[in-house]
Amino acid sequence: MKTLGSIVMLVALLGLFATMACAEFHDASVIGRGLTRIAVPRGASTYLGNPAGLPKLVGDGLPLSPWINRASASTTLESEVDRYSVHYSGRTRTGTFGCGGGLWHAEFDHSDADYFGLGVGADISRWLCPNLSIGLNLVNQSTDEGDEISPDQLGDDDQTMFNIGLMKQFELPANTCTVGLLARDITDEFDNGVMFDVGAAVEMPTGLLVAADLNDVTDEVDTTFNIGAEWPIPMTDFTVRAGLADGDLTVGAGYTVLGSWELSAAWADYDWDEETVVSVTGVF
Repeated sequence: MKTLGSIVMLVALLGLFATMACAEFHDASVIGRGLTRIAVPRGASTYLGNPAGLPKLVGDGLPLSPWINRASASTTLESEVDRYSVHYSGRTRTGTFGCGGGLWHAEFDHSDADYFGLGVGADISRWLCPNLSIGLNLVNQSTDEGDEISPDQLGDDDQTMFNIGLMKQFELPANTCTVGLLARDITDEFDNGVMFDVGAAVEMPTGLLVAADLNDVTDEVDTTFNIGAEWPIPMTDFTVRAGLADGDLTVGAGYTVLGSWELSAAWADYDWDEETVVSVTGVF
């Protein structure tokens, strides 16, 4: 019965991983704000959430450096699925080009999955319209079913997904609005058809960010809606976050150290598990 339970849980998780943002183990800042990622180019995993955000990556970088970089390391502290990741995203200071990559791992009982991702993005304002960028990434998933679960119960154990995205920013009188689009699995590696995610985010003058994503708009597998917010508390080094990932509550907080490092934590009450994640992120 334990083996059967492991099979059922792993099939469910890998099915979710193959089609949803949950496979993309982001840092705690993304998880804390409800897994919103399509129109929020703020984290080290921007290359993964929407590669079109790479040229718009938020950050100041080091003085005189031609590049602005973000790197993070994350791990779960409490979860049925042990996960950890390292991510990097960077862009030119002029915002014309960006790139990134990372590795992450998920483990459950006798089975595990390894992922790696690469992404590039470029500003195409000069050819089309102002503040528009495009990006392409790939995500490779390799599963190891262990001795108790045979490969034919899970299908192909090594798959690569290609995704293409667009992102545009609008400078409004009182705030900045960003919209994004991501076409996932454009080569139909997972036999679910091409899936489209759309997102929008608004940053208020107070620093409050509100973002929302609609994933799998055409319901090829399962349409989900994520919404979240983050707010840097004035006169402090703390940022608070909260959201709903397809109706599941997420909360988080971050503390900035020495101006360029953030220690962050998030808790998510997913349908399949409760998860606590901690991250360290550097901007340089």
